Amino acid sequence: MIRFKRFNLRGRIFLAMMGVVLITSSLMILVVLFHFEKTNDEYHQTRLKQKESSIHSSIGYIIAKSPQNATPANIQSMLETRIYELSQINGLEISIFNLSGGLYIASNPPLLTDGPRNRIPADLMREIHEKGYASTEGEKLETGPK
Repeated sequence: MIRFKRFNLRGRIFLAMMGVVLITSSLMILVVLFHFEKTNDEYHQTRLKQKESSIHSSIGYIIAKSPQNATPANIQSMLETRIYELSQINGLEISIFNLSGGLYIASNPPLLTDGPRNRIPADLMREIHEKGYASTEGEKLETGPK
């Protein structure tokens, strides 16, 4: 251990200032890292919401421009080829589920085979119904939170 009394006044002041600078620099690094992580998460959430909005409007456009009426029976045929284009344009896998939580159509063909990823978990479906994003048959379907 360094004996602090051994140094003259100039040396002690220098060591004390170096200690203060090191502590301050360490704290600044921690604050900057925390702020960067928070800002980065917010940025990516915003980008994901923008992509979701883009995909939602593109699907709406495809359905509106289709010569067929939009019924649950023929939506799959309307989107069958275009879902792959939307997936490639946005760089995301797109999965569309029916109101009971079953996989309707996906941009990734292996997802269409029977497996755990082609069904929305029951607790998540309950939360979706509670927030008003989906309805059971006979109820009015809402597009957002109540």
